[in-house]
Amino acid sequence: MASDDKKGCFVSAVLTLAVLIGIGYFFAYPIKVKWHMHRNQKSEVGIVEFHGRVIDSRGDPLPDVSIGAEIDKYSFFEGRTTETTSTTSDRSGNFSFGPTKGKSLTVFPISKTGFKVRGRKWPEKDYEYWVFEFSPGHKDRPNTSASDPFTFTMDLTKRP
Repeated sequence: MASDDKKGCFVSAVLTLAVLIGIGYFFAYPIKVKWHMHRNQKSEVGIVEFHGRVIDSRGDPLPDVSIGAEIDKYSFFEGRTTETTSTTSDRSGNFSFGPTKGKSLTVFPISKTGFKVRGRKWPEKDYEYWVFEFSPGHKDRPNTSASDPFTFTMDLTKRP
């Protein structure tokens, strides 16, 4: 009889241990997955700093142009988020976004009464938004500066 009690106690201990391991795995696995996703996303976060200039079709700077942007960001607790921001070009047509941490910057809309921004030809004609990737090591990462900005050209749509 004492041997049956030991067997029962052993079986109980093994079952309890199996349940505890199962519960631990149940809670630990999502944390492991979240951590792995975090490491992958975190490696894509860079410093978003973008300098631009807006000119007219003659090459003259355009002041007071409204420029909007969305910055894709990532954090462990919030996941992927988008920050919307905007600015206005100065009298030399210059503007900038950042520096801030992020993955990419989408510039749109670019607007000024009486003007229309020239669209991109990729991925199809007449798009009026521009996506710039700032992930470390990205092959098309923009290299803009205050002295060498990305230039947007706007055409006059109606005579004043």
